[in-house]
Amino acid sequence: MPRVARLSALLLAASAAAGQSPPFVSSEEARPVLTAMREALPAGLAGRTDEDLAAAWPGWVLEHDRAVRDRLVRGEEDALVNLLLFGTSFTKAPRLTSAALAGSPAPEAEKALTQRLQDLVGALVAPGRDERLVLSRSLLDRLGQPVGAPGGRERVTSWLRENVARVRREQTAFAAELQKVRALPDATEQLAARSTLFRERGIALDTSLRPAFALDEALRDALDRGLLTAGSVRRVAVVGPGLDFVDKAEGQDFYPPQSLQALALADSLVRLGIAKPEALSISAFDISPRVLDHLERAKARALDGEAYVVQLPRPLEGWAAPFVAYWRRLGDAVAGPALAAKPPPSAGLVEVRAVRVRPEVVALVHSADLNVVYQRLDLPAGERFDLVVATNILVYYDTFEQCLALANIARMTAVGGLFLSNSSVLELPDSRLRSVGYKTVVFSDRPDDGEHVIFYRRLPDPR
Repeated sequence: MPRVARLSALLLAASAAAGQSPPFVSSEEARPVLTAMREALPAGLAGRTDEDLAAAWPGWVLEHDRAVRDRLVRGEEDALVNLLLFGTSFTKAPRLTSAALAGSPAPEAEKALTQRLQDLVGALVAPGRDERLVLSRSLLDRLGQPVGAPGGRERVTSWLRENVARVRREQTAFAAELQKVRALPDATEQLAARSTLFRERGIALDTSLRPAFALDEALRDALDRGLLTAGSVRRVAVVGPGLDFVDKAEGQDFYPPQSLQALALADSLVRLGIAKPEALSISAFDISPRVLDHLERAKARALDGEAYVVQLPRPLEGWAAPFVAYWRRLGDAVAGPALAAKPPPSAGLVEVRAVRVRPEVVALVHSADLNVVYQRLDLPAGERFDLVVATNILVYYDTFEQCLALANIARMTAVGGLFLSNSSVLELPDSRLRSVGYKTVVFSDRPDDGEHVIFYRRLPDPR
């Protein structure tokens, strides 16, 4: 590991060992955002004088950081609902995907749901070493719903039914809001509106192969445009790497949970020649204890010489040809072949390949708890990141919070470096990150199944 990357890793490790969190953004540091958005400040800040604003700021930030972290619990609840609806590891009942629900009579869907509830609750009582079930049972314990207690099965079954109904209501409301966004006459307005769609939803830790493919396409495009050059990236930050649990796009659970974004990004950077593996360092920032624990355990095993196996399922129909091509080549630069998990018949028409990421590549990833909206990472100029990526993260915040995040990301990005996001963020006059184009990525042949990855270039600080 190069000296600069080693220093950054040591800084992160020292903070974690000391139980220290990155400092919160001060009112002085947030002043450019507060000033530029003076007429659109959120509740608790709006209408205050400069003096009152500075006095209220520390408490407001602390409260909202806590609120953001509380939304993780709702995201975990949603993930448990997805496991109930889509899982195949604990039941032989049909999956209740959107397509299945649309094509099934209500009595059949209810029968399948009842069977799934019975099977999942039974599996949660005795989770064994199944990581998804262990995490799900831990969530229920934290929520005061211990499934193993007297009467626990009945209470958890009722709780799950209530949350299935909640998720469906939220999905209906989200579909209605999305329809309004699609009706906007201007494509730029549509992108801006999409970029805050999840601002009030639970923050999901789930991820999938889609962000990895989108970033691969964007990096290739950035290289073609000259926004990145061969060997130009050494220090990388991934904001919100996530965990492949059971995503809301009807994900699978017949393989262990995995966090693939940082490793897939390393594969893309090395394969495209943008980074050299011996000079690469990746910092993964998340606020989910589940994600951070998973990454830390993977790194500990890597330091003992153990590789990291990534399972790569894909449906046999629907994916766009470039997506399928990416699925076939993923891992070529940093991994070797591994034994693919065998999907059960109830998983549908799915093909699986697997790769074994080399331990020295897994060891490149350093994880740390950082709320990129409300906390700042102070790095010397020479240790800032050449590339920062954040996909499916900023969409969980409103415009004011996104502007705070953009300012914090600018602080940790090297001058001339790039920030890549699939959210369009308002660029305030003093912002040091400026959009310099975007790449449109299509996932499948379904209408509106794609996204834009936006390139933001870090400008020099004013003299």
